[in-house]
Amino acid sequence: MLESGGIESRQSTHFEQREEPIVRFSRIYPPHYLAISVIIILALDVSVTDDIFTGWIPYLGLVPVLLGLCMTGYAALQFKRAKTNLVPFSESTTLVIKGLYRYTRNPMYVGMTLLLIGLAFLTNTPYGWLVVIVFPIIIHRLFIIKEEQQMIDTFGNEYLDYRERVWRWI
Repeated sequence: MLESGGIESRQSTHFEQREEPIVRFSRIYPPHYLAISVIIILALDVSVTDDIFTGWIPYLGLVPVLLGLCMTGYAALQFKRAKTNLVPFSESTTLVIKGLYRYTRNPMYVGMTLLLIGLAFLTNTPYGWLVVIVFPIIIHRLFIIKEEQQMIDTFGNEYLDYRERVWRWI
């Protein structure tokens, strides 16, 4: 059918056009990447015998492990208290900007990274540090960039103001 201006239009069938777009999200979320990273570091510890540190220095890793666990857990608790969704890319109902979120926009991811730093110290293998470097890059590219755009779309200027005040990581 030809409309005015010479542009052809036609009725599309149900199969050609959908009212709601199909959005496919990864079923692998940050805790899964954390678990995979922990397994890799532990496997490297078993298979690589090169040590970086000597004496008591590897035991300093207990501090970031505990700090990371506490930070991640407390940040998740703040989401629950605010009654907003914890799952990446799901609908956010509240912009959480108190507690740890006053210091970093991503305290859960910072906590996960701290846990890996501590584990790299504890296992004392040089290759564990490669995992520590790669983990935040993966999280940034697969989650943070998209989550921040979603926050802008959902909360607008309120999120933009928050983003100006608070660092992404630390």
